[in-house]
Amino acid sequence: MRVTSRQRSDSIKKAPAHIAGYTPTLRPRSDVLSWMRREYDEVHGGFGTEPKFPMFDCLALAIDEYAATGDSFWAQVFKGSLAAMTGRGTYDAVEGGLFRYSTTRDWSVPHFEKMLLDNALLLSVCGRGYAATSEGWLIDVAERTYDYLKSTLFMDVPGAFAGSQDADESYYRLQTRRLREASRAPSVDRRIYADWNSVMANALITCGRTMHNQSWVDHGVSLLRRVHDLCFDAVNGMAHVWHGRPSVWGLAHDTIAYGAACLSAYSATGDALWKERSLLLASRLVSTHGMGGIVTRLKVPDDPPGFERPIHDFHENAYAAIWLVGASALADSRSDADTLRSTALNCLAVCDRLYPSYGIHGAAYGIALGRYLRDGATESATPEGITCDGGVCRPTAYVPPHASENIHVGSSNVP
Repeated sequence: MRVTSRQRSDSIKKAPAHIAGYTPTLRPRSDVLSWMRREYDEVHGGFGTEPKFPMFDCLALAIDEYAATGDSFWAQVFKGSLAAMTGRGTYDAVEGGLFRYSTTRDWSVPHFEKMLLDNALLLSVCGRGYAATSEGWLIDVAERTYDYLKSTLFMDVPGAFAGSQDADESYYRLQTRRLREASRAPSVDRRIYADWNSVMANALITCGRTMHNQSWVDHGVSLLRRVHDLCFDAVNGMAHVWHGRPSVWGLAHDTIAYGAACLSAYSATGDALWKERSLLLASRLVSTHGMGGIVTRLKVPDDPPGFERPIHDFHENAYAAIWLVGASALADSRSDADTLRSTALNCLAVCDRLYPSYGIHGAAYGIALGRYLRDGATESATPEGITCDGGVCRPTAYVPPHASENIHVGSSNVP
């Protein structure tokens, strides 16, 4: 697979002017960590007050920071939060699985819907947390969550996971399996979402590798094959949803989620198919959606007025940057790698303009900055403004998060 010079030049020509002056540093990452430190609920875990959402990007950044620095505060953040959200009412103690969110600060009263995406992200964070701590209770949470997903949301035909299970308070308040078996279970949305199934596949591979469960790795890889069979078309790319047939084409996040999962599959199996598939999708995304970062969707002829303007989604650009940095390390040539890293840099520039208004919801940008700078920054080749010590890279004028007292904290209610 080759990213052509024509594709590279097209991507560059589409880049808006604000990209040109951007230089990445880890300062925004330290900002987000500072905001997380302030909003962390030391009594009940999680961040802020009710309603409480899982905030998986924040937990992933806390794990990342703990692994990089050994600061025990960040271990407490992700362990305390995971223990609270999976040990109280927001986790189904009877059948397993995480509910959508808690209506109370102490995680005791949930909104009862169960989403594939939330539970896949829970698996992923458990796997990353276990890699950082080797604490066995994380395996238990992962196993109970997978058992729920496999028994309730997985469909042998077509071989992928359904999107969600409805909220039914009367059913979930039944606290024994016997009572629930005598009742009608909440209905399941049987649509197959390409991005959510890709995140699930990635989580299974991550957990399977760190927790030494080869069957999970195998399931994750087979799920990726099935998503490709159901949703990918050589002309249209990746469909967003399959429900008897694929539909809704051209959304960036489907390609990003699938391409990132392919990198994990390649790392786990060594099968060149997954490397080639990830690079092919990365090349395609750069050439179709690479307009000064990644735009959310492609314009289609029947768009209503107002949809013709390209939209750069904050989180999609953060996730794209993480994937493209990883893909660039496997590229077939230096020019291909440079193109992917250049697009990743543009994605980071998009996030840089927006992250102050996102507050702790900007954690994905912090993760992406760490990946971009650490992959390209060593003691022998360090970007200007970055100092590396023992493999941990910081802005030269770095101030520890707890020492930053005058940083604007964005709204914790930004979606």
